[in-house]
Amino acid sequence: MTESNLREVNVNVAEPAALGLFGLALVTIVAASQKMGWSTGYEGLIPWVIFLGAVAQLITASVEFKRNNVFGATVFSAYGLFWLAIGWTWHLGVPSPDQLGFAVIGYLIFSLFTTYAAGAINKSFLVIMIFIDLLLLFLVLQIFFGLDGRMAGIAELAVSASAFYTSAAVLLKCVAGFEVLPFGKPMWSLKKFETE
Repeated sequence: MTESNLREVNVNVAEPAALGLFGLALVTIVAASQKMGWSTGYEGLIPWVIFLGAVAQLITASVEFKRNNVFGATVFSAYGLFWLAIGWTWHLGVPSPDQLGFAVIGYLIFSLFTTYAAGAINKSFLVIMIFIDLLLLFLVLQIFFGLDGRMAGIAELAVSASAFYTSAAVLLKCVAGFEVLPFGKPMWSLKKFETE
């Protein structure tokens, strides 16, 4: 995606992550506004969820597939489809949140192992994934145990802030040709240790 990838990428294809991260940043700040009580209802959220949460991330994922970036392609695809399903659920006005709760549990499991992978890329992606983990955990607790929705809103605002930062870092690095905003070094390596 930005610094060292898990696989070598096709350099003839533009870096798409700034778009996907911007979509994530915007959709999460709009969705957080509802959870924090700054806006009401879901109808006004649906266009942002569909176009920025889903379409922008799916476009990003399709380019990441061309770049042979398995991490970026998988994560942007998965979360683009997540937002598409959320938008459709809100559009239908599904009264029972139980199915949504189980889907969020599935995404929490997915998010935990992608968080581990993100730690091998850089700290910026790791921070985004940690906040996504917290958001999904708080959503599960809200749906099944009645946790105050503002906890999920706070986590969503943190996702938004870290995604805005990382989107800017990716875009500026691509334009300038050097790292303008630091990504932070990887926390660990997933490569197998060589033995002599």
